[in-house]
Amino acid sequence: VVGTEVGGTKEAVLHQETGFLVTPCNAEALASAIELLLQDADLRTKMGKQGRERVEAYFSTTKMMQRIEGLYDDLLSEKEKSRLYSKSRGSVNPLGIFFSAEKVMMSGALYYSGVLFLIRRMFFKPASVKILCYHRINDDHFDPLCMNIKVRVFEEMVRYLKKKYNIISLEKAVDLLKNKGDMPENTVVITFDDGYRDNYINAFPILKKYGVPATIFLTAGVIDNGGMLWYDVIVAAFKKTSKTYVDLRHLNLRVYPSTSLSDKSRAAKEATMSGKHLKTNEKEAFMKIILKELEVHPETNSNSQAMLTWDDIKSTRNSGISFASHGMSHAILTTLSPEEAEFEITESKKIIEEKTGIAVHFFSYPNGGKKDFNEVIIQALKRNNYTAACGLIGGGNEQNTSLMELHRYCVTPGMATGLSGRFSKKLFEVNIFLSEIKKYLK
Repeated sequence: VVGTEVGGTKEAVLHQETGFLVTPCNAEALASAIELLLQDADLRTKMGKQGRERVEAYFSTTKMMQRIEGLYDDLLSEKEKSRLYSKSRGSVNPLGIFFSAEKVMMSGALYYSGVLFLIRRMFFKPASVKILCYHRINDDHFDPLCMNIKVRVFEEMVRYLKKKYNIISLEKAVDLLKNKGDMPENTVVITFDDGYRDNYINAFPILKKYGVPATIFLTAGVIDNGGMLWYDVIVAAFKKTSKTYVDLRHLNLRVYPSTSLSDKSRAAKEATMSGKHLKTNEKEAFMKIILKELEVHPETNSNSQAMLTWDDIKSTRNSGISFASHGMSHAILTTLSPEEAEFEITESKKIIEEKTGIAVHFFSYPNGGKKDFNEVIIQALKRNNYTAACGLIGGGNEQNTSLMELHRYCVTPGMATGLSGRFSKKLFEVNIFLSEIKKYLK
C-alpha cells in the first residue's frame, strides 16, 4: 500500500512495514514509492503479509465492533444504555446502536457541510419565530415520556441559543406577528408547559444568569396544592412497584415485565399513551385500576413538591418570566363537553390572574396535537380574551400564522442530547430543519 500521511491512513498503514506513507501533494515521492514496490516482488509480498496480519489484529469486523461498543459504553448515559442494550441478555442491541450512530452522523454531515443552512436560506423564511417548548429540567434518569432535559444540557442549550439566536419573549413575538412587524432573523422564544417546580429550581437560575425571557404555561388546578398531573401519578406508580410483572389486559393493554427500570419505563409509556384521550371520569377510573394492579397506594405515591407554588411564581417577578394558562387539569379539551372545556379555559385564567395580579392572554393546548383543539375551543378562548394559543406542532411562525394556532417545537432528550450526554447543536439544528421540511411539505 502506498498512501499519504493524512487522517486514518496513518493508523492503518505502518510506514516501511505494511506500506509506504508519503507527504501530501508530493507527486515525486508518491511515484518513487510506487516504483520501488513494482520493482521488488519480495518487498511487496512481505508488506502484503504484514498488512494482512495488522488488519486481522486491529481492523477486523469483530475487533472494530468491540472497540465501538467500548466507546459507546464510555459515552452513553444510563438512560441511553437501557434503551440500546438488552437487559435480559446483557448484550448490545445492534439496531439501537446503528440508528443512534446513524442519526448523529447524518446530523454532523448536514450541519458541517453547510447543506442544512443553504437549504434553509433557499426555501424557508429566516424572519420567522421558532417557539421552543420544554417540560421538565432535571437529572432523573426515569423518563418514560421523554420530557426531562438534563440541567447541564439545558444550560448548554441556552448558552448556544443566546449566541446563535435572537431570543425574545412570547409577548414580543405575538405583538410582532399580530402587527405584521419586522421579525429579526433567527428569532426564538422559550416556553415551558405544565408548571413543574424544577422549572423554578433548575431552569430559572440559568435563564436569569443569561438574561433570557421565558413563558411558563401553568396547569392551574395542580399548582401549590400538593397534587400531581394524572400521567405523573402513573409514571411514579410504575417506578415504585415491586411486582415482577403487571397484567393490564383488562385495560386493552398487555402483560408487562416490571423487574428493571427499562421494563417499567416501557410499560408506563404505553399506559399513559393509552389513557390520555380518555374522558375525565374514565381517566380517574383508569388510574385507580393501574395503581391497584401495581399494588401502590395513592397516599404513598404522591409528590407534594412536583409542581410550582405561588410563592415560587411570585419570586420570579421582574426577572423576565411570564405565566399563562395550560388549563386546569391537563385534560385534552376535545375530549370534554363544551361546558367542561370552557371551565378549563375560564377557571385557569381566573386563578392565575388572581394569584399573580397579572392579566393572562396566552393559552397552551394540553397535548398540543392537531386533534386536541378545534374551532369551538378557539372561539371559547377568544370569548375569554385570550389573544394567542400554542400547540405542539413543529414549525416556524410567520406573519400569516394564526395566533390561535402557533407552532412550537417540543424539546426532548432525543432532539437535543448527543451520545455523550451533552447538548448537541447538530442534532438540535437538524431536528428543527426536519420539522420545517415536514411543515413545508404539508
